Amino acid sequence: RPGDQVDLQPDAVLEVLQSLQKLDMDHLMGRRDFPLNRWETHSYLERVRVMYDPVVSVMGQRRWSRVLDFYTEALRWTETRKSVLVHGDLTEHNLLVTPDGRPMLLDFERIGAGNEDHDLAWIWIHSLRDPDWKRHLLGTWFGPRVGSDRIRAEWGIRSALVYLACRRLRYGYLTEGAEDPFQARNLALLDAAVVGGGELFPT
Repeated sequence: RPGDQVDLQPDAVLEVLQSLQKLDMDHLMGRRDFPLNRWETHSYLERVRVMYDPVVSVMGQRRWSRVLDFYTEALRWTETRKSVLVHGDLTEHNLLVTPDGRPMLLDFERIGAGNEDHDLAWIWIHSLRDPDWKRHLLGTWFGPRVGSDRIRAEWGIRSALVYLACRRLRYGYLTEGAEDPFQARNLALLDAAVVGGGELFPT
């Protein structure tokens, strides 16, 4: 049952993520050109730069400059983190819940290596569940992270979300132009991710 609304608990999502990240990438290197994708801050920035023409048409030059400044700072906080195995597209559509409530991952088309917070950011934003479910998911993820580890985790999530917002804005512009119905929402996500703090992370 993909994305089962009853059985999928935040703790089960985190269990899947932790199991994925514990896998030894040394055994995967070189298999079918693994890693197929890079999901770290530097790669986000490269992908965003390629989007320049459509994205800057939507967000304007001032926001674009803020995005570049954001990634300059984000790199300082995240570039020394160890790469982990990343699913790349962790949404509830790619989670199968077994009858006994165990979640299993599907669709490894975007698998790669990089930011340990990427998959968490992906499911947190894409989920349509109620705010309490999402708050629990995020709070548990942050739970063991204190001090500079907590700050790096926040930068990791924000880096992924800035990339996601830009990708959504690009897609909306190319398919809908100025009539993109989700443009305001995605600009709000972009701005919140760039600012961080209470603008993004609920307490």
